[in-house]
Amino acid sequence: MSAGGCESLPTLHTYVALNGPEDWFSAIDFSDARAGLAYVAEQFKGWAPQLVALVTDGDADPILRPISALPVDDRWKRAPGLTLLGDAAHLMSPFAGEEANLAKALIATPEDLDAVLTAYDSDLFPGVPK
Repeated sequence: MSAGGCESLPTLHTYVALNGPEDWFSAIDFSDARAGLAYVAEQFKGWAPQLVALVTDGDADPILRPISALPVDDRWKRAPGLTLLGDAAHLMSPFAGEEANLAKALIATPEDLDAVLTAYDSDLFPGVPK
């Protein structure tokens, strides 16, 4: 997966997410940024050169940021008045496209916070035994 974000013109940040074993990532040596980026770019063979250039031709030094995910059947016990939000609440990496919509529920039912959080937590784990 590749994503980009525009901070302010003419700056463009490119992010690349790759799924692989930890030893593959630990073998990337970014002390030589160009060599490290060339190693990563090998994963994009056959892509349009303009897209690969988004990975290899940046001005900033690359930063490796591992992303972890919880096991699919992971679950925690609810604590009254407490829940996890955003990426912290997901059982998958942020690239999976799951988003929580807790704010609407809180606005609709602000007087019963615990009921809203209980329903929200239940929705996080469809099909998982409680």
